[in-house]
Amino acid sequence: MTSMTLEGRNLSLNDAMELLTTQAAHKVDVVLPYSALKAEDGTIKIDGVEVVIGEDGVTDPNGFYTPTIVGNESIASRLDIPTPYMRRMRGDDHAHITLWDQNVNHWLRMQANKKALVRLFTPANAAEFGVFRSMSSDRFKRLDNLDTVLAILDGLRQAGIEFSIGGFDISERRLRLTVEAPAIKVAATTLLKGYRSPFTGGSAADRPFIHAGFAFSNSETGNGSLSLGPRAVVEVCSNGMTRNIDLFRAVHLGGKMDEGVVQWAEDTQEKSLRLVTAQVRDTVKAFCSEDYLAEWVAELEEKSATPVTNPEKAIKVIARRAGFSQTEAQGILAHFISGGQPTAGGFMQATTSFSQTIKSPERAIEVEESGEKVLGIAASLSA
Repeated sequence: MTSMTLEGRNLSLNDAMELLTTQAAHKVDVVLPYSALKAEDGTIKIDGVEVVIGEDGVTDPNGFYTPTIVGNESIASRLDIPTPYMRRMRGDDHAHITLWDQNVNHWLRMQANKKALVRLFTPANAAEFGVFRSMSSDRFKRLDNLDTVLAILDGLRQAGIEFSIGGFDISERRLRLTVEAPAIKVAATTLLKGYRSPFTGGSAADRPFIHAGFAFSNSETGNGSLSLGPRAVVEVCSNGMTRNIDLFRAVHLGGKMDEGVVQWAEDTQEKSLRLVTAQVRDTVKAFCSEDYLAEWVAELEEKSATPVTNPEKAIKVIARRAGFSQTEAQGILAHFISGGQPTAGGFMQATTSFSQTIKSPERAIEVEESGEKVLGIAASLSA
């Protein structure tokens, strides 16, 4: 176990920066052969890696590390072990952890000369194990969350728009930052007709506006590329709708790295971050306008008015096609009823409003991002 905080939900800028700064202080990246890894009692033991003495002190990556869920999945991927089997072997009670050790060690030995980049958090104190975050290609290109956030904020400032921080969601898989531009708004009276906030009961008839925004996402563990997508916010309830079709993506892939503790070149990192800043600036300028927002709303309105006559039946189909659990489906249905909008658009709003109540940062992101998919499913049921 570790006392280090790995995740955060809907964090402010100050809280997010504090968490990211703490995590950055414990990061160690190592390129090593599989022969330097050994599974032992559900942990990964790293042994035989040269200690590095640098300006920041001594970096000794040798020791025991507990895999996160993502770390376990990445080990499965690199060793070509089926991920469901890896999850089952670890389990919640670790009843089959010896079997996990045996499988991992067998396939590490079979590929002993291969190399990988291992991303770690060193222990928060001497009594704890470290955190095994991911095992990826030795060509993985780093774009760390803390530096990336600063580059994104710089790009937003250079774009010359007025913006506010919506919030940060930080999970084992990725960081997501949402920003809002309240001055850029359109009236969405057709899209929000009859809708009321499931949180306050406030009517969209009194506040029918949707304003512009963006969602930025980055992964330090190989779970997706750096991306940016337009995001619209319904003012009466703060529902967020992300448009994935207009994302730019920056793939984390570079040249092969030498074996040992990775000391990332400052000039290379600065070049990558300058590119992020420029991409953010240009993309925000392209999509942050009332014309773009109005076009998006008009496209949503084409499907949103489709009536839903049997919500209980509809949510079963939506849950199956969108991958919602039974509990999530029940929550979305409750928000649909509270929202008072018996249409396909009502199910989209219910999905994005329900996402705000989810505690898991990763799952909250996934559910919100499925809003337009839910709209399409709901509309097709009455077609």
